[in-house]
Amino acid sequence: MTVKKIMSVLLVDEVEPCVRFWEERLGFEVAIEVPEGNKIGFVSLQKGGVELMYQSYASVEKNSSFSASTAHARSEWKIPPGIS
Repeated sequence: MTVKKIMSVLLVDEVEPCVRFWEERLGFEVAIEVPEGNKIGFVSLQKGGVELMYQSYASVEKNSSFSASTAHARSEWKIPPGIS
C-alpha cells in the first residue's frame, strides 16, 4: 500500500468564520460544503495544491459515535512545561 495523501479535519465550534478568513484573506475557494441545519457542518477549502478541511463539533456529534465533547476537551489540552 502506498499512501499518497493524508488530510486531517480541524474541529471547530463554528465553520463559517474559518471559511471567511481563508477566502477573504488568503484567496482559498470552497471545494466542498456540507450543510448542518442552517450552518455549515463541513467544508473543504483549496488553493493551488493546498487543501484544508473544517468540521463543526455539532456535526461530528451528530454523525459519529465519537463524542464531540471529548474532541473539544482534547483540543484544549496543553503540552506540559518541559516537553517539546
